[in-house]
Amino acid sequence: MMRLDIDGTLSDPGLLTYRQLGFGRPIDDGRRIGLYRLTLDAAEFEGAIRDSFDQFVEENEEDDIQTGGSDSMPVLLENGYPRFRHLWKISPNELVTIVKEYLFLEFLEGCLGENAPDQCQFAVNTLDFARLEGEGVVIEGSYSSL
Repeated sequence: MMRLDIDGTLSDPGLLTYRQLGFGRPIDDGRRIGLYRLTLDAAEFEGAIRDSFDQFVEENEEDDIQTGGSDSMPVLLENGYPRFRHLWKISPNELVTIVKEYLFLEFLEGCLGENAPDQCQFAVNTLDFARLEGEGVVIEGSYSSL
């Protein structure tokens, strides 16, 4: 089950949303800023990002075919443009890194997109760390109060 820690205190994940505009930019308007930690089990992580990841890989493969180049990441090229489930089996660290670097907004939408905006109290501002932990994934960064 998804777990949210706000400044080290267990909180309801339904209270968290994310900034679609200005994501990652400094906030200097007086809102409280702190650290969040979002922990997902493997099934939750897959549910949040698998479709977007697979589409990303398909687009990379198509671009490489059309341009005759190989601009894709080595892990994609070397493994035949693997889909989510295959890359999760053979190189989950690489998969988590790709999500952090290229698909962070899609991940946050898949994870938090159904949260009622009027109920949210915190907004993810940055996604600074993403790593495997146990059988799941941990995401950490900064948030601002709403």
